[in-house]
Amino acid sequence: MAELLSPVVAVMGVLAGGVGVAAINAWNDRRKELALDRQQGRQELAQFRTQRLDLHVEHQRWLREHRQSAYIDFLGAAHEARSAARALLHKVKESSTAPEGIREAKSAERAATGSMIRAAHAVRVAGPTTVATAATDFSESICQYRNPIADVAWRRMQSSCSVADDELSALSHAAQACVVSIISAEEHFVAVARSTLSDLSPLE
Repeated sequence: MAELLSPVVAVMGVLAGGVGVAAINAWNDRRKELALDRQQGRQELAQFRTQRLDLHVEHQRWLREHRQSAYIDFLGAAHEARSAARALLHKVKESSTAPEGIREAKSAERAATGSMIRAAHAVRVAGPTTVATAATDFSESICQYRNPIADVAWRRMQSSCSVADDELSALSHAAQACVVSIISAEEHFVAVARSTLSDLSPLE
């Protein structure tokens, strides 16, 4: 009987040992899989963060370039609007200017003012608030300069008569007073625009 049990015990021992080794191997394989999963997860997270950072940097670059373009376009439009208003003023002051000449100058001035207003809207969209406010103040100062001129030009267009000297004198003085405000508003806009573009911190 003992002779029969010995082989059976031996076989069972071998089987038990095999099962134990298999279990250990399976556990080790599972640990390796978990470690690989964690490593892959960390790599994917790092890649995601890198992609987000790249997108953020690209957006910041685009926003800065977009703002710079809007600021430059606005400055150019404001210069054109002011020049057109000044040209209209000269036409109005010249008694020999025919209504058709004033009409052409007024049409050019109105188009230039419209372009300036649209450019100011673009600056307000581009932001930030400080630059948008400065653009509004600058454009409004030019409108204050051109509105009285446009009113007198309209009356000149209705007839061939000239405007009284005292009214032209008052118009010239009012325009000159507005020039001081225009220059101040322009300098302020340029200052805040330059500050915004040169600031390397994240843009709003």
